[in-house]
Amino acid sequence: MKYIITIILSFVIVQCQLVSNQVVLNYDISVALKPSLRSLSSTTIITFNSTVPKKIEFRLLKSLKIVSITALGFDFDENTNDQNYRSITFTQQNEAEKFKIVFNFDGEVFNLPKETNLNQRHSNSLGIISDKSKEGIYLPAGSFYPYPVGDFVANFDIEVMIDKDYFVVLSGNKIEERSFENKIISKWATPFPVDEVTIVGGKFQKYTRDYDNHHFNLLTYEATNLADKYLDAIIEHYKIYTELFGDYPFNEFSIVENFFATGFGMPGYTLLSGKLLAMPFVALSPGSLAHEFVHNWWGNSVYVDYEKGNWCEALTTFSSNYYYNVYKNKQNEQIDWRKKALLAIDDLPADRNYPVIKFRYQQDMMDAVVGYSKGAFIFYEVYKLIGKQNFFDALRDLAKEFRGKRAYWNDIINLFDKYTPQNIKKDYNMRNIVSDWLNSTDIPLVEIVGDKSKVENDKLVLHISKSTNLVTTIALNINRNGIWEEKFVTLKDNLTKIYLDNPTEIDEIILDRDFHSLRKMFKWEKSFTFNRVLSDNPLIVAPSEQSPNYAIAKKFYDEMIESGYRCSFITSDKFDERDIRDKSIIAIGNLNENKAIRMLQVNLPKELALNNDEVSYNQGKIATSESILMANIQHPYNSAKNACIINFDKLSSFDPLRRLFHYQSYSLALLDINKPGKPIYSIEIFPNIYDKKQQALKIQK
Repeated sequence: MKYIITIILSFVIVQCQLVSNQVVLNYDISVALKPSLRSLSSTTIITFNSTVPKKIEFRLLKSLKIVSITALGFDFDENTNDQNYRSITFTQQNEAEKFKIVFNFDGEVFNLPKETNLNQRHSNSLGIISDKSKEGIYLPAGSFYPYPVGDFVANFDIEVMIDKDYFVVLSGNKIEERSFENKIISKWATPFPVDEVTIVGGKFQKYTRDYDNHHFNLLTYEATNLADKYLDAIIEHYKIYTELFGDYPFNEFSIVENFFATGFGMPGYTLLSGKLLAMPFVALSPGSLAHEFVHNWWGNSVYVDYEKGNWCEALTTFSSNYYYNVYKNKQNEQIDWRKKALLAIDDLPADRNYPVIKFRYQQDMMDAVVGYSKGAFIFYEVYKLIGKQNFFDALRDLAKEFRGKRAYWNDIINLFDKYTPQNIKKDYNMRNIVSDWLNSTDIPLVEIVGDKSKVENDKLVLHISKSTNLVTTIALNINRNGIWEEKFVTLKDNLTKIYLDNPTEIDEIILDRDFHSLRKMFKWEKSFTFNRVLSDNPLIVAPSEQSPNYAIAKKFYDEMIESGYRCSFITSDKFDERDIRDKSIIAIGNLNENKAIRMLQVNLPKELALNNDEVSYNQGKIATSESILMANIQHPYNSAKNACIINFDKLSSFDPLRRLFHYQSYSLALLDINKPGKPIYSIEIFPNIYDKKQQALKIQK
């Protein structure tokens, strides 16, 4: 049966504003979604008043047929050279007094999500409407309304009509919902200008809880016993981050299950893949749900001009992945984040390292190291220097002053400078400190100069050297008569003298034992990790072509190449020890078929052993055919290189090996292929280095 639905639009012309040199548009959109036809029909009205650009370009998916365009005050022309979008450019008519653009269009929207690879966590789609079981609707800008090209933000009033058995979620606030025959109509409005809007929807189970006059929702394709766990977590995040940043920007927050691999934070909701939601130990970690919730401030209400520097991923990572653990007083988790961040930064290949100021988007995991991890550590450097209260006072100002506007690195630096205490300002220039970090590709090597450290005038004079001019605040861990204390010092010069009282009480000093400083790591601090191997152009040694696991091993290599990793390939029967004297290595397969694994296994930790049919670990055992062992260990010939064993047998597909790329910061992970989730056994493995005088000073008495 074909439905003809007439929707009468009413709209209010709101005066067009100029905010931070941005033209604010006003959208009034009515859209009817038709999942069974994979299509939509839409009317979009765009109004201007006082500030009207001389020329403005809008883009819309080519699959959508434009029924009509009415342009009051503009001439327009269309360009269809782009593969996916048509472009319509509007130019002001001379002496026009009123300006309004009305689009009417309809058509199919069905763009399958892009495949992810080993170096990518998220997929995306230009827009898709599907009525398949456990699939649904994902409509970003350009797929249900024409989006403007350039530095524009907009107020949105949107009415959505869809079949009654669907729920939809939009960026902004829900204003009204009503039934119409076998349809449901919902109205949404943005409380302030936003840079884009996305519609998601599906045949969801909906779980709701109210707190502090806000609605918190979980929408999943199937009933779940995890609803209370997720709703509790959202409300906890709400309490924490409204305390830190000020008022929550929207009237609700929803966790929405997606049918492809995403971890997106949208204004007022997050879109998480069903596979992720099924693993609450991952989804509820600070780097997942908390991260997306914090984006409601950084990125979804205070906006980014990506071409001029993406600051919001760094600030969001600091605020959630790291600071959540500070707020909850989880000491081990704080140390773990700092250490893993430093490891990843330290292992960046030179040709993939670039200044944080140039970070735009995360195209792969190496971009994430720069824009997320290093950027977050720069915020930690500011936090240490100006203190918790001043740091969050500055962020509360950022959230309030720039809501609905774009903010730039310089705006953030100015706020930190504003809240820098006068006693710090007289010695340090905050603007220069942050600017230097943002524009540098390097991080300093910080060392104790033991032969210069001595007792003078009843004080121990400790000399600390720093290899760059970057200012960092570092921790000294001081053992006084068996009791450890932690003292923070800021290093401005390349050689700094630190004066410590009561030197006769001091037994030992360790420099930055818990990784508080953005610095180069010492070799003995760096556990062997999968990421170190992947970053060093490894040679993959596979079983011979006649071996039953050859095809899976070759698929591993092919996927590595397709994912942008640089690596080479050889089979075990053609492999010689000379092949790896100057190369990192990944030996893949098992003892029976790969002599490289037999050669490397001597460097496995003593509590783990391989034999022909099973893996023994810490008084436990698992069959090789039921497990995957990834062990990153000492290279047999070259301490500057890395080695990895990937041990398995009789895998029916490559998919279980994909899991390894979620454990890049691990030394050793033993996975049960029949049980998704955390490794059944994992440990850190370090090089055998005993001379640590660059980091530790033992006082001779």
